[in-house]
This record gives sequence, structure tokens and C-alpha cells, in this order.
Amino acid sequence: MSGNDPYVNPYSGETNLHPDVTAKNTGDVKWLDGGPPLKVDLEGLRAYAKHMVDQENDISTRSMHLSHLQSMPGKAWSGDTLGEAAAAQARVTGNAAEFFAYLGTLGQMLHNVGMAAQTVADSYEANDAMSAASLNSVLFAFGEDVPRPAGLPKGIGQTYFEQLAKEKEKPLQDPGSALWEDGETKQVGPYQTVQTSTGPHGERREVITTTVNGGGKTVTTVVYDKNNKITSQSSVHTTVTFDDRTHTQVTTTQSYDAKGKPTGSTKETTAYQTICSPDGGTVNRDVSHQLVETRDAKGNVTNTRTTSVDQDGVTTEKAEKVTTTKDAKSGETRITTTETDKVVVGKQTQGQLGVTTDIASEYDPLTKEMTG
Repeated sequence: MSGNDPYVNPYSGETNLHPDVTAKNTGDVKWLDGGPPLKVDLEGLRAYAKHMVDQENDISTRSMHLSHLQSMPGKAWSGDTLGEAAAAQARVTGNAAEFFAYLGTLGQMLHNVGMAAQTVADSYEANDAMSAASLNSVLFAFGEDVPRPAGLPKGIGQTYFEQLAKEKEKPLQDPGSALWEDGETKQVGPYQTVQTSTGPHGERREVITTTVNGGGKTVTTVVYDKNNKITSQSSVHTTVTFDDRTHTQVTTTQSYDAKGKPTGSTKETTAYQTICSPDGGTVNRDVSHQLVETRDAKGNVTNTRTTSVDQDGVTTEKAEKVTTTKDAKSGETRITTTETDKVVVGKQTQGQLGVTTDIASEYDPLTKEMTG
């Protein structure tokens, strides 16, 4: 594109609502001529791409703490309510839904920009780090219908459906792939069920769930190829215990590979505060403290998530990353904890779940006459 060429919108199908303004802004584009070519800093683009994805993950993580925006309106205005209250509930709930949709779109936009930067960097991987980037490379990175950059590796730059189509051509081994077609679940014993799924090339996946009273639950996933040979196998064992004296529940999840070796575990410890009604009949158990620990195959803690509720009803949620290192000289083990997320939620007020008398009864002469 030179300074004498008219501006052409690269995004076909879009309607320019302000053509006059666009013409004025792009009428004199001599600044495109004679300048130095755009330099591509590969490492800088990769770092930029990583930061974009980090921001996407941050938005996703923080959005989880905003679930109250959708649940609280329903709790605040439930039962028999005035029309104005129902309208307020609908408006607040609708606003929350739009806000979550905005956050999801924002996260997707950050992801797309990051992946585009990564794609441009990959396009010039085989060339000099100071190669000039063409406009087509940038447009291709954003999914435009332009020629594929010559330097882009063949395995990069495919859409999700293109990748899915290629995966269908290969033998299916990933137990979590979206290509599996789930079948029915059959009861094969008093404590065991089996769900069988089929792959596109005659593969078979069996999910065997075994539940034993007092022994927890074990879920074993086995993948067979078309020749009935095992290509993948793993299992997860979950146990749940509850201590009536301390009102504490412990849920432990341990993962194993095909040879039965541990690959990681999660331990969730939840302490409940028991509150009885004045007549001693109703018992409510509210979470007062919860600790979730994630461990690697060696048993070292890698991540923790803590939820605590103080006496004023303020909830604090905190996530930490735990790094374990060993000094080469002294052999001393050092544990470093880094806070990655923290959210404080104020006390939740108690709303009225329902009414014993219809609101209209207060204004109904017949009801007043009958009830006195």
C-alpha cells in the first residue's frame, strides 16, 4: 500500500457508518511511504501474548467470585413480592447477565489478541529476528482470508474445527477428547458401574466407577485402540470423612497412572459452624473455614486455597502458590509461598424467604372481615 493508493477496508462485509470521516483521516497517507519497515521483536511479541492470556485467566478467575450478583437478587426478592420488586429483580439479574457476557467477551478478545501476536512471532521464527512484518501476516493472525505467511510452521494457525478435523484422522488416545461419543452406563455389580464411549476409528473408552461403603469411590478410565489394546489408563480415588466432634469434613482425591503410581492429589478440609434454632429443632451448618491443598506426585504442596469467615460474617478467599526448592549445598528444603488471588466479601444479610399472608390480604375488606 503506497501513499497514492485509496484506502480499502480489509474487513469485507462491514459497513462504514462514517465514510466522510474515514476519507479525511486516510486521504493523505504519505506517512506510509518512505518510513522504516515495521520491526518484529519475536521475544517481545511472545511476552505480550503471554501477558494477554494472563489477563484473560485473571478475568476468568475473578469472575468466579462475582456469582453473588446472579444469585442474590433471587434470594432477596423471592416469594410473594410487589410488582416493583419483581421488576427490580429482573433488571438487576439482567444487568448481571450482561456484565458476565461482557467479561466473557473481554476475556476472549484478550485471548485473540495474544494468539495473534504469537502467530505473527511464529511467522518469522525461521527468519531474522529483525524481519519486516507485512500487513497480511497481521490480518492472517486475526483470521482474515489472506495468504498464509510463508514462514509460519504448518502446525500453527489452524482454527479449532481445522484441528478437530485433523484429530479425527488420527487414532484417538486422549480420554478427555471431545470426539468421544458417550454410551449408556451399565450396572455391573452392587458397587460398580461402567460407561462405554466410542471413538471415530473403533477406539473404546471405559469409565469404571467403584463405590464401597466406607472405602470411598474410585473412577478408572481405560482407553482401548481398535485392536483392543490399552493405550491409556488412569484412576482417581476419592474419600470423604466427617468428624462429629469438630464438625470437620475432609475430602481427599488421589490420582494414579496406569502402573498405580501417584500423579497428584487434592485435600479439602472444611470446618462447619453449627447453629441451632431457639427451639433446638433446626440445625444450620455454615462453613467457617475451608482449606484446599493441591500436591504433586512427590507429595509436595503446590497450591492452596483458603476460605475463612470471621465473627462479623466477612468472608475472605485467598489463593497461594507454593514453591518447594532444595539447596544444593546444604540440602535444606525451602518453601516459598506467593499470594496469587485474594477476595473479601462483606456479611450477607438475611432476606425474607416468604410470607405467611398474601400482601393483598391487607387491603382486602373481605379478608379483614373474616379474620377480624
